[in-house]
Amino acid sequence: MFPVDGRIAGLWRLDQGKNRLPVVFVPFAKITTPDRTALTAEAEALARFTDHDREEISFQCV
Repeated sequence: MFPVDGRIAGLWRLDQGKNRLPVVFVPFAKITTPDRTALTAEAEALARFTDHDREEISFQCV
């Protein structure tokens, strides 16, 4: 689950592979561009923290 403005806004999953860290966000409703930017930044930080060379970040519609 991931929060937006203090409320649970959707689910996320991490499909870890060799030198990859695909992060998939599945929001419960449409999220704003600033919120999407913030979630992307968090996923990029997670990739750096786990020493992965690149990340794949995607958003799926409900």
